[in-house]
Amino acid sequence: MRLSDEVMGGNVRPETLNEIGEQLEAHLRLEERALFPLVEEALSEAALTELAARLEVKEAGPRVERGSLQRSSHMRPGPVPVIAREGATTR
Repeated sequence: MRLSDEVMGGNVRPETLNEIGEQLEAHLRLEERALFPLVEEALSEAALTELAARLEVKEAGPRVERGSLQRSSHMRPGPVPVIAREGATTR
């Protein structure tokens, strides 16, 4: 049963919330231990600084007009490393 089903039925089980909490924690650990180090390794110091600034603007909310941030030469498009989770299948 999915959480949305339990909410609609008015009976959210503690087991469901515990499972969601465990999944969220595993996701965060994956980001902290695998994804973020890959980003730090792949981007230059200037690109990391720009990324941090862009995230601050994003977190500040919708006060920034669309299109006001231009793509920098540091933020080059390219392949993104894929991190397979243990037990996950890839296509």
